[in-house]
Amino acid sequence: MRTKKVTVLPYDKGWKDDFAAIQKELVSAIGELILGIEHVGSTSVEGLSAKPCIDIDVVLPDYSVFDEAVRRLAAIGYQYEGDLGIPHRHALAYRDKPHLQTHHLYLCPQFSPELHRHITFRDYLRTHPEAVKEYSAVKEEAARLFPDDINRYIQYKSPCIQKIYTLCGLNGPAEAKGSPTMKKIIAVNGSPRTAWNTAQLIRKAAEGAQSAGAEIKVYDLYQLEPFSGCVSCFGCKLQPNLGKCVCRDGLSQLLEDIRTADGLILGSPNYLSDITAGLRALYERLVFQYITYKKEPRSYNDRLIPVLFVMTSNASAEMYDRIGYTAKLESYQSMLGRLVGETKVLVSADTLQVNDYDRYDWTSFDPEAKKRRHETVFPTELDAAFELGKEMVLSPWQK
Repeated sequence: MRTKKVTVLPYDKGWKDDFAAIQKELVSAIGELILGIEHVGSTSVEGLSAKPCIDIDVVLPDYSVFDEAVRRLAAIGYQYEGDLGIPHRHALAYRDKPHLQTHHLYLCPQFSPELHRHITFRDYLRTHPEAVKEYSAVKEEAARLFPDDINRYIQYKSPCIQKIYTLCGLNGPAEAKGSPTMKKIIAVNGSPRTAWNTAQLIRKAAEGAQSAGAEIKVYDLYQLEPFSGCVSCFGCKLQPNLGKCVCRDGLSQLLEDIRTADGLILGSPNYLSDITAGLRALYERLVFQYITYKKEPRSYNDRLIPVLFVMTSNASAEMYDRIGYTAKLESYQSMLGRLVGETKVLVSADTLQVNDYDRYDWTSFDPEAKKRRHETVFPTELDAAFELGKEMVLSPWQK
């Protein structure tokens, strides 16, 4: 329901009860999916004159529950309208709810800058009665001057709103200081296989980042144009390209994307006790460009980002220490941590290599045990990848 005529009324204590009635109906439909329901807008501030319309932000943990929330709300009469030009604030309209006060309903993931703005603005007014008095007067005058023109009504009260934004630390109507902003996450599948274990884990981690509001870009390394590892041209040690690989080939755009990314996800199957040749080539180009060979600074990279390093292997986790895999992972973790950003490692061991072991006569393995693990354990590793991708955006480990 969208209000058109501008009617501003003195604060009504009944608005609290109106919100509670709407909240009860929403909780019955989506309560277990959400983190909370916030009464925002002018009707949420005691003593503030307002249009008699309840503004409500439903807080989602992330986008993984979004579709289900929209489906359930549709079942009780709400129609999804999109974000209406405001990222991470999704509007829903309704008809035929005469038992409820007129209201505006929005779905907002917890990282939404718009949610942050609504709550910060509300909480400031709730503790500053002088601002409430001033804002009420401005709204009442705007409604008197423009009772049939919502756009001019909004324009008239905008300077007062901007003043309050400044007082409570907000930049403006769509951005808040200290609130999470859209992140750019680059994910790289270093396996030649684009749909097997490593690729699935990489994509699941990217999905986790996306569910938390990030912009993601996934590369299948072996699908790129031809490329090589570092060729020791040392162009990255000379002006004007200090800290920037100058070799132009299939890795150039990927390296540039990583340079501007807010997080990096790398993954490889274990090939002969190491990562694939393709990922090793990227690793060389990525880290060598930042090494200065100077006492100070030690790195040309002053923009460290969180890194997730995924390794899959046929060998079991119990064998890692004995066959050197643990030491190899620690080496990559240390070098990436120093030159790219703090690195977390996710291992998926004892993986299913192929669906038909008999075809290759691989008698060293127990195919049924491999399949059981793939069906029971691998899904939990996919979940772990998803959660790490989400964490990379919401609580990045590289500060």
